[in-house]
Amino acid sequence: MKLITLKERPYQILFLLGGCMAFLGTIFWFQFLDNQLKFFPAPNHAATMIGAFLFSFISGFLFTAGPKFTNSHLPSKGQVLFQFAIIALAASLSFLGLIKWAFVCQLFAFINLIIFLLMRFIKRRNNPPLNFLFVPVGLLMGIISTLIHLYFYFIDADYFLLNFAQTLFYRGFIYALFLGIGARLFPVLLGHSEMDQINLPIKIANISKSPMLLFTVLFFITSIIFSMLSNRWSNFLLATVTIFIAIKDWKILSLPKRKSCHAYAIYLALWFLILGPLLAFIWPVYEIDFLHLTYIGGYGLLTLVVAMRVIFSHGGHNLEKNENSYIIFGIALLTISASFFRAYSPFADNFWTSIQISGLVWISMLIIWFFFLSKKIIFIEN
Repeated sequence: MKLITLKERPYQILFLLGGCMAFLGTIFWFQFLDNQLKFFPAPNHAATMIGAFLFSFISGFLFTAGPKFTNSHLPSKGQVLFQFAIIALAASLSFLGLIKWAFVCQLFAFINLIIFLLMRFIKRRNNPPLNFLFVPVGLLMGIISTLIHLYFYFIDADYFLLNFAQTLFYRGFIYALFLGIGARLFPVLLGHSEMDQINLPIKIANISKSPMLLFTVLFFITSIIFSMLSNRWSNFLLATVTIFIAIKDWKILSLPKRKSCHAYAIYLALWFLILGPLLAFIWPVYEIDFLHLTYIGGYGLLTLVVAMRVIFSHGGHNLEKNENSYIIFGIALLTISASFFRAYSPFADNFWTSIQISGLVWISMLIIWFFFLSKKIIFIEN
């Protein structure tokens, strides 16, 4: 085995950072229940899990996949290290209760990633898949919501704007990125299409004529409108779009053709992308609780298992052996269990006990994930 070079495999430190942020974002609640915090940590927990945990993994994937999809040059070490440092700083500030400064750092993280992707697109030799239209839409939502957060914290505490920004940041932004990255990737990982179909050349002139462009624009406009109207209708939009794409592109009504623990973990997580917003729309009084089915069982599980595939394939590790490991099944089972304990908390005899159990199960899963992947992230096969 040999050490991975940062420039060729930028996911290395960003995936490690993301795993640490998943742990850090959970610790808030244990500190709060132990009376160690002087503030209610819900905004800090959410900002860390979305803006640090998930965004670290998304950054690592886009730094790795962006040059491949556009057939352009790799990121510089400076770009990768800056992203690592600014996300780590944002999470640290949030952990200290300085959430407004955390969003300042979040803004710079968005700008760095947007500049990287824009330069790769300008200098591309191939056009990325049409579904990648959702990536700039998601980043635009992230920028807009971050700017509104900064306006709220530094200029005018308008709670209508804050609710709009939170809905856009914690649902629209992250959801659009999952659509952009996963729309072509998930069918491959499930075995419904081949890997080489991801890089089919797309003529730029055909984009303006594609239904995908109209669909992306409509998704952006309706996300903005629904986020302003109510959280319930925002959940309706997410559930409807997810069901449509899950049936059409992900073939979710069919079992995976790839018979591996990895494929079934992804298949299970895709159902949880639907379950959270659907239940939140039906029973809005339990909205935040039901959405954690998607945050933990959907986004969380998808992020960790897709990261595994990136690590296995780009690190030259045995795909068949690693993807059929029962450790992946255990990780999926623990993640789903954590999501159920969190969603069940308002119905439990003790709300906070259920929250603590969810957190402990999640942390146990992370320890197993790190144990399984630590050497594979750092080293590649000769």
